[in-house]
Amino acid sequence: MLGIIEFGRAFYVRNDLSYAADFAARKVLIGQIARDAPDGEAQQKLESAVRESFQGGDPALLQIVTSKETVDGTDFRVLSIQYPFAFVLPGLSESPFNLQLSRRIPIG
Repeated sequence: MLGIIEFGRAFYVRNDLSYAADFAARKVLIGQIARDAPDGEAQQKLESAVRESFQGGDPALLQIVTSKETVDGTDFRVLSIQYPFAFVLPGLSESPFNLQLSRRIPIG
């Protein structure tokens, strides 16, 4: 029963990461973060948006990376997030594992 609760908690944190990434992507899509902002500025604003909306753990532990890529002539800003998740229940895992996801946000 406790293992089920722990895995449920992991899914909850993963879902919250997804929400935080979507929140940051929406800021780009509605223009609160300029689509043509310099990489450093965009990275800083996206990080801030992700950290302010992440409630599933310690936002300071988030590893956030942004990059640009072009696919079929369309420019995207890629937002990648990792969070080290540790089980509270002893014996399930000795070390944390990374929950990760990414979003491609069209900017062109």
